[in-house]
Amino acid sequence: MRTVHPRSRFGLIVLFTSCLCTAGFAAPQEEDINYEMVRCNPILRQVLSANSPYPDSTNEESPEYKFRENWVDNQVDHFVKQTYTKLSELKASVQRASSACSELAADDSGKRTQALVTLRQALVKAEDQSKDLRTSLSMVLVELPAKDKFDVKVSRGAQAAGFKAEIESLSEQTANAERFIRDYFFKPTHVTSLADLKSANMLDYLKRVERIARAIREKL
Repeated sequence: MRTVHPRSRFGLIVLFTSCLCTAGFAAPQEEDINYEMVRCNPILRQVLSANSPYPDSTNEESPEYKFRENWVDNQVDHFVKQTYTKLSELKASVQRASSACSELAADDSGKRTQALVTLRQALVKAEDQSKDLRTSLSMVLVELPAKDKFDVKVSRGAQAAGFKAEIESLSEQTANAERFIRDYFFKPTHVTSLADLKSANMLDYLKRVERIARAIREKL
């Protein structure tokens, strides 16, 4: 039986859950995405239907209605898969940066040099990927306010310490962003108003990742 999708009058409602963040950076599995639930996301449907080649219709039995709904379903699926891929790539870059940092104190100078190169490349990618993902999500979550005032600091002697504190912060903010993205787009369980999101949101966390990655890179 086909699900009747919420209409645009619910435009300020987004999918959200308050489940706790899972530990580590296990790659999200695409089979974990609940497409049936995600396709009911009114924000995604409203925004992604803007360029539909089919006219809007309220007659659920009409061919136009069915064609349009199927077209929007495909757009939503594509957006979610794209978000999944971008998030996976970001997490991989952060993991590479973390691994490279552990080699900065190696006894072998060649290993240290290579670790520095790898770290710089990973940070550049993480910075660009977090910005790209945030831009993509912000085009859909147009009503989600950016209100975070996160203070990015690189401690004195950070490089000698392998940027341990900074990489931990980078990993933490990436995990926070993942948690919110999963809860909105991959495995939603219930809905809530955007006005209810009082603390930092996924866009804020992605901005933190971008800023931390840049701050570390500028100290190399």
